[in-house]
Amino acid sequence: MTIIITAFERSPDGGKGLTRDNRVRWALEEVGQPYEVRLVSFRSMKEPALSSRPII
Repeated sequence: MTIIITAFERSPDGGKGLTRDNRVRWALEEVGQPYEVRLVSFRSMKEPALSSRPII
């Protein structure tokens, strides 16, 4: 199973402290663990998450 890191396309502060994925990426690279990065935009985060899922 490959680890998937979800991160914003652009950091709200320009990468000066609010990004949390860099530490995880660094740790995974240090131990040689493969990972994928899924970039999301602020616009997509504002969309309702349940709109594409059926209600059970």
